[in-house]
Amino acid sequence: MPDSPSDFDDSADQRRRAVAWIVALTANIPPPASHRYARQQLARYQRGDITFAQLVVLLDTNVYQLLYRSRATYRPSEAQLREMLALARLHNSRKNITGLLLYSEGIFVQVIEGPEAEIRELYARIQCDSRHTQVETVSEGLLPRRQFAEWSMDFDLAEAPEVERVLGAIRTQHPLPALSVVNTRLQTLLQAFIG
Repeated sequence: MPDSPSDFDDSADQRRRAVAWIVALTANIPPPASHRYARQQLARYQRGDITFAQLVVLLDTNVYQLLYRSRATYRPSEAQLREMLALARLHNSRKNITGLLLYSEGIFVQVIEGPEAEIRELYARIQCDSRHTQVETVSEGLLPRRQFAEWSMDFDLAEAPEVERVLGAIRTQHPLPALSVVNTRLQTLLQAFIG
C-alpha cells in the first residue's frame, strides 16, 4: 500500500489502488447520508473522469455541513433567543458560516455550513456549551455548495412533532409518505437534506 495519495498516478490500475487505499482508511467510519457528494466525486475519480489532483481540489474547496439537535438545559425566553441569535449571526459572518437554527419546546435543531475547520470548531464549542445537553449529530459531510447561503443564521420557532418527523425523514433519507410540513423553514431543511 502506498504511503500517501501523492504516490498515485492516473492510470486505471493506480486509480483502483487509490480507491482501495481511501476505502481502507475510512473502513471503520460509518458515512452519514450527506457524504453523498464525496462518494460521487470518488466514483468520478475511480471511473477516470477526473484526476487525483482534481479530486483533492473538489473535496478541499467545498462546503462542510453539519446538522445537530440538542436539548436546552433551560427554557430560554424570547429575549434570550434573540440575544443568542444576534451573537451567532455576528460570529458566523466573521467565520463565513451560514445556516438555520430552529427552536421547539426545549429542543434546538441547527444546521451550520462553511469551511470544515470552522464548522468543527463551532460544533465543539456547542457541545461544551452549558445551554445544551444531549447534543446529537444528525448528519454531516461535504457538499458542492451552500444550501443556506442567504442566511448567516436564520431562525424560527417550530412545532415539536413536525420537527421530529422531519429529523426522522432526514436520518433515514426517506421522506415519509404524505409528509406534510407546514413550517417553511422545516420545509427548507427537509429539501436541503433529502431534496
